[in-house]
This record gives sequence, C-alpha cells and structure tokens, in this order.
Amino acid sequence: MVHNNRLYPSWIDLLVILGIIFLANIVGGFSALLLPAGKPQGMLLGYSAGMTLAIAGVLLHRKLVGGEKPRCNRFNLRFDHVAVILWGLLLVVAVSVMIDPLTNLMPKENYEQMTGMIGQGGWAVLMTVVAAPLFEETLFRGIIQNSAMRRWGDYGGLLIASVIFAVIHIVPVQIVGAFFVSLAIGYVYLRTRSLLAVMLIHAANNIIAMLQSSLSGGKMIPLSELVGNRRLYLFIYWSCVALCVTSVVFIILKSRPAKPDAGAQPANLPAE
Repeated sequence: MVHNNRLYPSWIDLLVILGIIFLANIVGGFSALLLPAGKPQGMLLGYSAGMTLAIAGVLLHRKLVGGEKPRCNRFNLRFDHVAVILWGLLLVVAVSVMIDPLTNLMPKENYEQMTGMIGQGGWAVLMTVVAAPLFEETLFRGIIQNSAMRRWGDYGGLLIASVIFAVIHIVPVQIVGAFFVSLAIGYVYLRTRSLLAVMLIHAANNIIAMLQSSLSGGKMIPLSELVGNRRLYLFIYWSCVALCVTSVVFIILKSRPAKPDAGAQPANLPAE
C-alpha cells in the first residue's frame, strides 16, 4: 500500500537508498565485462551503468513508498552564483589540503590500485570530469539531499547526503575526503539550488585531483612532498585552515535566525 506524500526519507529509507546504490553499482559493474579486460572504456561503461541504475532505483523507491517529490532542481546559473561557485571551489581545495595529513596516515594501496585502473587518458578524463559530476550530483544533491532537506531540514539534509556520499566510496582514505568535500559542495547547492553550479565545482575538483595524481605518478604522496619547500607548504596549509575556519564561522552566523526589532509592531496586531 502506498501512502501519499509521507515524510521521506525516514532512517529506514536511507538504509534502503544506500543498499540500492551499492547493489546498482555491483550490477552495473558487470557491464564492464562486455569489453576486453583492462580497457578504460570498460570502467566508464560499468560506472555509467551502475550510476544510472542507482538513480532509477532511488527514484522508483521514493515513488513506491509515497515520498513527496521535491521541488525541481535548476540547471541555470545566475550572476550572483558566480561568487558562491568560486568560494565553493576554493573551500573544496582548502578542505582537501587541510585533511591531507590525516588521509596520508591511512592505507593507500586500494586507492592507488583504483587510480591505476582508471588511468590518465581521455576515457579517464571523460569518466572523472564529465560522468562523475553529472551522475553523482544528480543523485546525491538533486535527489538525496533535496529530499532529505524537506524531511530533516537544510543542514540535516546536507549532513545525510554527505554521509551517504562518503560511505559509497568504500576506500577509507576516500571516505574521509569525500565526506568533507561533500559538505562544501552540498552547502553551495543549499545556497544556489543549482545542480549545474555543483557539477562545475565537482568537475574542477576532479581535474585538480587528476593533475595531482599525474604529478605523483599515480601514487598518493603527501602535499608537503609535492610542494617541496616546507615554508611554502606551511603557508599554503595554514591559509587553507584559515579559509575553512572562516567559512564555518560565516555559515554558522548566516544560519542563525535574525533577532526581531524590539521596536517593531507584530504583524498580526494593529498599531496603536
């Protein structure tokens, strides 16, 4: 029995959504077997098939349980979005730099193996810079965060989408990075309600990650080693920390409700 427009997603719904995403990517991954082993096209095909199934599955689940359809997402960009997008991109980079010492304490073998499978060629660029932002932002921001914000509030929805986004990456070092990056990208979506805006940030972040991987030969090398100069690294690192802290303070202050004017008349009472 379908209940119309019930509060969605519940905690059970979120677990089901997570299961759908994992199952869809496992099933989609088998499509890569249609191509000879080692072909980069196979990675793109498997990823695209898995994410398409995940999006379709989550939408079908929402319809079956009677979840209310959220307001439409926008793909347009307004002039006032430009500053938010640039700030969001800087924040994503700053977050990645800030957590670099932490992620470099984690096992790197699985991450390096995965980046080696993706490669550095044109197919890898198509998958990382085009397909990943398109599919992942549609699913995690356009569907999951958008729905969760109606049920759990703006920041609850942001946190829920970021946790799910992190968990599906599986590799521990990616889970940490994906969670914090998702918080930054999700806040940009919260401010703009534009999928195109967050897709652009996601694509730019992946380009930077690919460049870093290329410079390090596919290995996960600490940023301090890539920079080389310790003083320059410390300047970059603490500048990024300062940007992250300032951004968090700004977000907290902006989310606080405005204090009512003590001299203002209540809207529902006539002035004397």
